[in-house]
Amino acid sequence: MQTLTDIKWPIARYRFDFVATKSIHLPAYAGSALRGTFGHSLRSIACMTRQKDCKACPLYQDCAYTNIFEAPAPKSHKLQKFSQIPNAYVFEPPSWGKQHYEPGEILSFHMVLVGHAIARLALIIYALSKAFERDVAHGTAKLLEVRVETPNGEDLIYSDQDPVIADHDPRLTLSLLPPKKEVRLQFHTPLRLQNNGKILSSEELSAATILMALVRRISLIAEFHCSLNLDADFGLLRTKAETTNLAQQMRWQIFTRFSSRQKTLLNYNGLVGECILYDLDPVFLPFLQLGTWLHLGKGATFGLGKYVIA
Repeated sequence: MQTLTDIKWPIARYRFDFVATKSIHLPAYAGSALRGTFGHSLRSIACMTRQKDCKACPLYQDCAYTNIFEAPAPKSHKLQKFSQIPNAYVFEPPSWGKQHYEPGEILSFHMVLVGHAIARLALIIYALSKAFERDVAHGTAKLLEVRVETPNGEDLIYSDQDPVIADHDPRLTLSLLPPKKEVRLQFHTPLRLQNNGKILSSEELSAATILMALVRRISLIAEFHCSLNLDADFGLLRTKAETTNLAQQMRWQIFTRFSSRQKTLLNYNGLVGECILYDLDPVFLPFLQLGTWLHLGKGATFGLGKYVIA
């Protein structure tokens, strides 16, 4: 397997700062709302055929909208047939519970971009700017600044005063961590891992489930969005994962999100809290580092499954 710490990963985290111009009332968890607002704006800008069904469109595989927002699965693959693949972005919304922004208040959130999505940064900035000017959670806002995360903080790369994206290095190099037999993961947004369509409870969670879900997600993102073949030996990694022990203090977090497709509020739940991985093989440390950028589990695109390594 390719050494993950030797790769300069095309992954970057951007911070968007907006100033509210009309009162905004976000749901308690804003990730889905931000993603939906962005998607509507991006489609209105990028769609050339105006077909209702993207998958029936002759430009489906090449469209900027689908390639950014809902990445098309490959027509064929040497290992398996994919109905969907991970997207090349992750929204990281404001802190849980911050809902109301009055005119003049600053609304900030982060967005992680991967691979080819970074090359579309100008289009993404434009789509978000137009989305918030038009409507976000029944309000409006103006884009002030965009910053990129660096090892030393955050650098300004775009502002309403200087609307040209500054040159920056959108690559991530993992630090080489010393072997650790114990790693603590603190999940800040709900983790939704599933088996046969059912979201796993804390009692059903295992170290192997967490680690192998992370390996699969990162391997797919590397292949489809970074043109990297990690050549992971999944059988060997599963054997190593199954020797890892788990202690956890996870609890259900229930929240709702509005489905624009179903035009209704949906109840969601997932696990937040702390997991401790014991007897961890060092091979998983780079995957765990990447997971702090790419999140884990169902709904990662709109910010679920966010964790930090304590």
